[in-house]
Amino acid sequence: MRKVLFVLPLVALALCLVLVLMMTGVLNFPEFLPSPTTVPSTGVTTLPSSTAQTEGKDYVRQNMISISLPEMKETVVSEDGVTLFRHTFQDVVLSSPNPRINEAVTLDLLQRMDVNSATVAILSDLVQYYTPGTDWNTLYYDLVYTPTRIDSAVLSLKATEGIYSGSGDAGYSTVCVNYYMPTGSVMTLSQILSEEGGAQDKLLQALLQVLSQNATEWGLFEDYSESVARYFPSYLEQESIWFFSPEGLNICFAPYEIAPYSSGTVIATVPYEDLSGIVRRDLLPAEQSEVTGSVIALDLSTAPLDRYTHFAECILSAEGANHLITTDTILYDVRLELGVYADDGSFTPASTVFAANSLCADQAVRLCWDPENQQLRLRCTTGGKLQSFRLTADPNGSIGLQPIE
Repeated sequence: MRKVLFVLPLVALALCLVLVLMMTGVLNFPEFLPSPTTVPSTGVTTLPSSTAQTEGKDYVRQNMISISLPEMKETVVSEDGVTLFRHTFQDVVLSSPNPRINEAVTLDLLQRMDVNSATVAILSDLVQYYTPGTDWNTLYYDLVYTPTRIDSAVLSLKATEGIYSGSGDAGYSTVCVNYYMPTGSVMTLSQILSEEGGAQDKLLQALLQVLSQNATEWGLFEDYSESVARYFPSYLEQESIWFFSPEGLNICFAPYEIAPYSSGTVIATVPYEDLSGIVRRDLLPAEQSEVTGSVIALDLSTAPLDRYTHFAECILSAEGANHLITTDTILYDVRLELGVYADDGSFTPASTVFAANSLCADQAVRLCWDPENQQLRLRCTTGGKLQSFRLTADPNGSIGLQPIE
């Protein structure tokens, strides 16, 4: 015991000496962070730290939050090759730093897609009435979600639900869902409102102003304002009639609610600049860096990767080739859209199969797709400007990015 007491003052003196030397710069301990990795194809040096620099400007590395929503189809085809029934839905993979949130949101979305399984079963059973050689219009049930906003605060999705049972016209409706990302819980409209006084009344007035500005163009009923004011308290408790988008807060009105059926679903957008004092501050979108970045597409087999690269995945074809999409700085609102290119180069999107809040230099999206049967457009924002690319593949399977004006 006496020996221990004798040694302790010497140890304390040594630690004090080391501290003084470090503060004066005489003594430096070695760095244990990984060394920079240089990408041969671009010559850009990336650091697996929280900040990076390009063109003399700093930007803060963001955690990538992404959702993969590849389309899935089930069909019933007759012996003579007629498609009798089609069911379109999506697989779901949410990726964020919190595994518990990923699981909660993914399971909730899958349950929402499965809620109309009874309708699907009834429609698929109707194919027994098909007679070979006669005219037949394909019956279908489609439910396809599109991410409209994704970040560390909010995941908003808007879905188009389509049903055709063979009699009358096809029915279409808009269904929304909004998740509070810190908890993974679904939000109602009232839960996004600011705690400042009068937020509900301010939202109602802002909504009525948007409707008034577009009343003639949208063909609204003469008494639409009375209807909106009467039912507004019930709107506040809804989770499926509103969504966030890059433009602002969107509130959906079903056909016949405030306009004739020919007007379809009316979507009123209240811009973010008009939502101050209405929507909670933590739910307003964060500002983006003005740094300009480049999009890089590589074959996965030849990509220069290290163990510090953070991946998201978009698997569109199990038999397809693996490619990598990354950047030299930072990209925002990264999206892969499945659709069809016309001969003039214009693109008609069918669904958004992947979306991410951002993509930084030490992050990548692994894309597995079949370029012969799946046409893709990549969209992202960098330096405050929207960029679009057509994804291509040469006979050797190498991926390419063709800019779209």
